Amino acid sequence: MRRIFLTMLGVTAMAAMAVYAADYVPWHAAVGRPTIAAGTTVAAYVWHDGDTVYVKVSDDVAKGQIWGGRITVTGASITNPSRINDARDERIKQVKPTELDFRFDTQNAVDGIKFTLTKDASTDAKRPGIRFDIRVDKAAVQNLYYGQDSTGGTSPMYFTFHEPATTPAP
Repeated sequence: MRRIFLTMLGVTAMAAMAVYAADYVPWHAAVGRPTIAAGTTVAAYVWHDGDTVYVKVSDDVAKGQIWGGRITVTGASITNPSRINDARDERIKQVKPTELDFRFDTQNAVDGIKFTLTKDASTDAKRPGIRFDIRVDKAAVQNLYYGQDSTGGTSPMYFTFHEPATTPAP
């Protein structure tokens, strides 16, 4: 019994470390548009170009799928949200200056939103960053690609605005 408990404890600790490691990605890793495989892959794509943030989703289902989610920022605010494709089944709603909800039906294989991220230097946020919780047909997205290198992960994903400390040259 003790061995089973210790094994379960070890597996839980490893899973927690994996979630923590994947959960805090440096924001600079999301620079530049990833390669988007429109109509061939069920995936979400996140990137930024300066202060403009883009979220696109793609699927491989001819009838489309229902996508939705929430984007939450700390230490910043979301301004000028807009849809990339202007389809009738797309909705975006700014819940607060720091939260944006979206829903779309990918009738055209690709849909998306963009917005401006305004960082607030005066904030006392403990972990300033941006969190993407993206779902397809109510399930967390398993293919979330970010940045020009198309690095992959899963939803939800959190990007930190804090850059890693660098060691000064000797």
